[in-house]
Amino acid sequence: MPKIPVYQQQVSTATGSLSPRAGAGAFTAPGQALAQFADTVTQIADNFVKEERRDEDERVLSEFRSESNEAFTNQLLDDSNVIDNTSDAKIRNQEIKNTLASKIKGQNLNKRREKLLLRSLDLTASQFSLKGQQNAFTLGRAKKVDSNNKSLDIALEQISSSAEGSLEQQFQIDNVNRIYKSAELDGSSEKLNFTKEQFFKSVEAKSSETLIRGANDFERLETMRQSIAENPNITQDNKIKLFKQITLKKKEINEQSEENNLNKLITNTFEFSV
Repeated sequence: MPKIPVYQQQVSTATGSLSPRAGAGAFTAPGQALAQFADTVTQIADNFVKEERRDEDERVLSEFRSESNEAFTNQLLDDSNVIDNTSDAKIRNQEIKNTLASKIKGQNLNKRREKLLLRSLDLTASQFSLKGQQNAFTLGRAKKVDSNNKSLDIALEQISSSAEGSLEQQFQIDNVNRIYKSAELDGSSEKLNFTKEQFFKSVEAKSSETLIRGANDFERLETMRQSIAENPNITQDNKIKLFKQITLKKKEINEQSEENNLNKLITNTFEFSV
């Protein structure tokens, strides 16, 4: 076998035997590692930016929610004893919403954050709009019931004091019937001071009370006592009250009669002495 020259052998032994593939990998591996590290750093930086943006979104959104909740809550409190129909409640809610929306658009926010706040406003406004309509409906119904009760009190007085079959009496009776029909339709009849049956029984009692006040002799009062006792449209409680009123009226007639007799006696005595 031919011998390798000493110089070539020394060079070959010192450098080692490198294939073309092995040589490329040895030189490109550090570059790939550096590129991967750079990608990782970039990704971490991007994550920081995203987290900071999300944190800022949450801060701005939280502050806006507090502001919008306060604005709508104040509106409900201001309108609680004023707005008594759902249409006006919707209008008031829209006014607050428009004011807040204008404020959002005047802050020079980026489009993404502006849309975020406007979506939050839509949700909050819808929730408070429903509350406002519920409050308005409840107040309107309460006012209607109060008005109906006042109308029934007036009708009770006028029906019981009007002449039987008069136009005034018939007008009030028709009005009472309308009130009860409307209350039955909207479910508020239970909040009226009287049921329809109780109302007309009260009319009977009130009419009897008026007649008792106008009576001026015992015979008429006794006839009324008997009529009241036999009247099925007058409750037992009202009958007891009317019987007491008859007793008081008799006492009043007696006292008036005694006073008249005394006055006559004084007058006769005076005339006799003259």
